Amino acid sequence: MNFFIKIIKKIFFIIKDCFKNKFPIIYYKLLLLRSFVLDNIIINDILIKKIILNNKFKKINYKKNNKKKIILVIGNLTHGGAERQILRLAELLIKKKYNVKIASLIHGRKKLKYKINKKIKIDFIQTKVSKEYYLNHPLYFCIKNLSFFTLYEKLHFLKLFDYLKKENPNCIHAFLDFYSIISGFIGIILNTPKIILSARNVSPNKFVFYRSYFKECYKYLSKYNNITLINNSIAGSNSYNKWLKLKKNKFKVINNIYDFNKKIRIQPINAKKENTINIGSIMRLDPEKNPMYFLGLAKFIITKNKNYYFYLMGEGVLKDKVVKFIKKYKLSKNILLLKNTNNVYNYLHFFDLFLLTSDYEGTPNVVLESQHVGTPVIFKNAGGTAEALIKNYTGYLLNKNSFIDDYKIIKKLVGRKNFLIKRDIKKIKRKLDKFLPVNSLKKTLNIYNG
Repeated sequence: MNFFIKIIKKIFFIIKDCFKNKFPIIYYKLLLLRSFVLDNIIINDILIKKIILNNKFKKINYKKNNKKKIILVIGNLTHGGAERQILRLAELLIKKKYNVKIASLIHGRKKLKYKINKKIKIDFIQTKVSKEYYLNHPLYFCIKNLSFFTLYEKLHFLKLFDYLKKENPNCIHAFLDFYSIISGFIGIILNTPKIILSARNVSPNKFVFYRSYFKECYKYLSKYNNITLINNSIAGSNSYNKWLKLKKNKFKVINNIYDFNKKIRIQPINAKKENTINIGSIMRLDPEKNPMYFLGLAKFIITKNKNYYFYLMGEGVLKDKVVKFIKKYKLSKNILLLKNTNNVYNYLHFFDLFLLTSDYEGTPNVVLESQHVGTPVIFKNAGGTAEALIKNYTGYLLNKNSFIDDYKIIKKLVGRKNFLIKRDIKKIKRKLDKFLPVNSLKKTLNIYNG
């Protein structure tokens, strides 16, 4: 069976080179198929479980340290929801006088795409190392037997282990599946008192980055009393519980941090034409965000009514496909691609409606940002999106995959009297107070100190 799994991985590795650039959506769907196949080979789970149980690490006695010392662990600090949350959390913890550091594991140059508060300490852990480092590491004889890890992943494990052993935190809080899993193992070895693992918003077997060992590693780590699994939405928590077949209350829900009290400066964009409807979106141009559905719906609506204008901002593997679609159907007058900007609020305020077409979502920060300037959201129901909106006030649900049905919904909404008037920010803040920093941080600290 191990041979069979290797053959599957080899086939998809070959496909990768053939399809990645020329046929990105086909490539993406093939990788999803790989994830599905790997997640449904039961014998593979049994083998991985056996490897984990047969290779227990020798624990190191934990040295008592400052109870307020926390290490937040993540990969590269590139654009993404988890990256933004980790920075917001660090800022709040610093204000509460916690000794906080962010550990960012990199395999090359630093990738920082945010304005970072000078008080936040970030340690970039370089995982490019010599062969001697790997072979001479004290954990080599243990980790070499964890055959489900690639060499690349083993190097991340060992470098993070060295760092956390030196730092000796009271709490390790890791984000995203791979980094959560290795942080969990390392925390067990180091006898770290508190280990918090922040999962994604949807179980990872739905994504192309899925690894066959994720499931059994999570199930193994969930049994430790000093490990707490958290998610930022009820939908995400339920997704993981169902996938791992855990008790419903195994994952704690800690909402994303978003400050509706923050003052937003809007610089008006003078591009509105009279009697037009402006619908926009800001997304990563990757298959799971489904920008092609955004374009398909836009094309369908424009053929019905030329007074609709669509705006799309983002980068990703489908950027070329997006550009070709607009050129092919000669839609450049009604579908405009926006350049990335540090202040998305200007455009969010300019939009009459924000359109979210994702197939997979967590708690989208951009949905909270859109509401912050009073712009209503129309969305496909994915992940925790609905939990971040006020039903039929700031959030309106679309059909799953029907252009004509979605057009009817949008047409009906726009036809309502005063529908396009900006929503009341005070009401939004009151209804969505679970996202306010004070409330989200309180829940987090209860877990840290509990």
